[in-house]
Amino acid sequence: MMTKNSKSRFHKWLKSLLWAVAILLFVRTFFVQFYTVTHNKMENTFLPGDFLIVNKISFGPRLPITFFALPFNDNFVPFLGIKSYIDLFRFPYLRLKFNKINHGDILVFNYPNLYDIPTDVKPLDLSRCIGLPGDTLQIKDKVIFINSKEIIDSFPAVFHYRITTNGTFFRQSFLDSMHVSGKLIADMGVYEFYITKKQVNQFRTIPFVKYIQKISDFWGYNSTLCFPENSQFITWNKDYFGPVVIPKKGQTVDLTIKNIDIYKKIISNYEKNSLTVDESNHLILINNKPANTYTFKQNYYFMMDDNRDMAKDSRYWGFLPESHIIGKASTVWLSIEKGRDHSHIRWHRMFKSFH
Repeated sequence: MMTKNSKSRFHKWLKSLLWAVAILLFVRTFFVQFYTVTHNKMENTFLPGDFLIVNKISFGPRLPITFFALPFNDNFVPFLGIKSYIDLFRFPYLRLKFNKINHGDILVFNYPNLYDIPTDVKPLDLSRCIGLPGDTLQIKDKVIFINSKEIIDSFPAVFHYRITTNGTFFRQSFLDSMHVSGKLIADMGVYEFYITKKQVNQFRTIPFVKYIQKISDFWGYNSTLCFPENSQFITWNKDYFGPVVIPKKGQTVDLTIKNIDIYKKIISNYEKNSLTVDESNHLILINNKPANTYTFKQNYYFMMDDNRDMAKDSRYWGFLPESHIIGKASTVWLSIEKGRDHSHIRWHRMFKSFH
């Protein structure tokens, strides 16, 4: 049985805990969030094991959408197996805007290609903003054009190359020193690497290197894997994409049977309309009414990973809604490289900032 003193201590402890949780939620909602890089999609800008601070202030904090959510990964409370959020109802998307997003900003966002859970509890993702609302984007043989201007050299990029030697093998110590990822694919000295243009130029100086070839998809190849997925009219892929205008709030577009695949997700999933496409009668119904135009309710962005050929970005899942953006990747506060036998801290990456 609890005494008065023990009850008083318990109430003080509980009050302190509740205040701590409230402050944590306030800071997490309006100021910063943390993100851990677990993939190589943004190599060499970010590495697996980088722990990032996400700045919510630069673009503006997004107000909560779920009724209540605790900051646990995978949306479940550890050891209890219950959801970490309460989905009684969802608040509308609202954001306190301070500054605009620019080309090249690295954003952390809720992965948009999920539709059965609230926006702000969707898994987190990270990528670079290549296209802004209203931009016309096109990719031709891996080269990016924004509003007809080539921008491929503006951002760091890793591409898939095949390198053939005269039969001589690269020493593993040499590849490690260049921080090259890839493998030998044929015993006569044929390698496949994911490397930057700078690394390509380094390979060109090696006497026993005979050929260096960038690996590209041709027009229409693997198009069913890319956005808009499984379209019979649009056959874009990761190396040949567009041209397409990135949707902008208030912009009105013409809708046809041949282009509706581009806008399906926006109309039905992100902007919550009912959409029916009757291809046999060339008819598009929005909210049960015939429609040949649509006006966008929010801004959208086009994201691309720096590791262009090992990516999972807007070329695969489409436009990023503004409502899904959390903030900008600001600082690496800790970086840990996991080895086969042990892990170590990458001290040279500590507190590295990105603007």
